[in-house]
Amino acid sequence: MSTRLTDSIQQLATQLRAATDDQDWARLEGLDRQVNELLQRTRPMPSTLNGALAELQQAHRYAMTWATRHAEALGERLQRMQDHSEGLRAYEQMEGQP
Repeated sequence: MSTRLTDSIQQLATQLRAATDDQDWARLEGLDRQVNELLQRTRPMPSTLNGALAELQQAHRYAMTWATRHAEALGERLQRMQDHSEGLRAYEQMEGQP
């Protein structure tokens, strides 16, 4: 059972990295659920899985780092769009006044 669980954990880690590289949010969400379910089912966690779990943790950290950076960049872009929109409205108001 431990070998099968190790393989499943390693496969999840590989899939997490691939979904992150593909920027596939839906797949990442599904994989996150799978990881959570696996961790809930496997309590207490046998120490024989430590290596596979470390790999999964690294893949999860990779996905979280990428998602955080992407969210920050998107937030900055939205802020620039909002600033630009406010500037356009002010310009339109100025143009409309005699």
